[in-house]
Amino acid sequence: MPCIVRSFIIVLLITVACRAEEPPPPKISGDYVIVSVFKMLDKPGQVRIQSADGKKAYKLREGREDEPFTLVSLKWEKKPVLAELRGPDGKTFWVTEKESNPNAYNESLIKDAQARGLIDANGKLTEQCKKAMTNNLRQVASGGLQYILENGTASAQYKDLVPIYFQPINPVCGEDYTKLTVSEDGGAMSVTALNGEVVEYKY
Repeated sequence: MPCIVRSFIIVLLITVACRAEEPPPPKISGDYVIVSVFKMLDKPGQVRIQSADGKKAYKLREGREDEPFTLVSLKWEKKPVLAELRGPDGKTFWVTEKESNPNAYNESLIKDAQARGLIDANGKLTEQCKKAMTNNLRQVASGGLQYILENGTASAQYKDLVPIYFQPINPVCGEDYTKLTVSEDGGAMSVTALNGEVVEYKY
């Protein structure tokens, strides 16, 4: 067998063996995200984590028993930064930076929406939630058409209507009404809930 071929096979076998020994990537928790990291040379690393809903924040130092979480290890050498934490129950889990886990906030909000009866056990919007969102869209359409009639314009944006035609609309399930536009020709408007479902209203 030629030396070049033999060398190539050896390199290939070594590469396959190394890959086989690589541990699987850790499963990332969506309940917390890393918002800041501090690491200097051989000093213990520090991270600041925040709950996905933004209500709780903790500063943890590597190798120190903090409450309610302990920073077990910190992988900061390359992006994304990963932190292994140990909870009050003794179980460990991994968290990463907010930018690397953009769905973290949604995961927490979805749990909250399920607790409030807005999203069912299958992750779908409940009829109660859809009805509330549709009513909000109807309010925007009605106010927009009234604005168009009174001002002689071809369209009306949400910002043109608040607070004269209605008060700012609070989202029912993570949707955003502020980018809606009503047209004098009619049509349809839609918003997207935090679980990705779209609710549409035709006017």
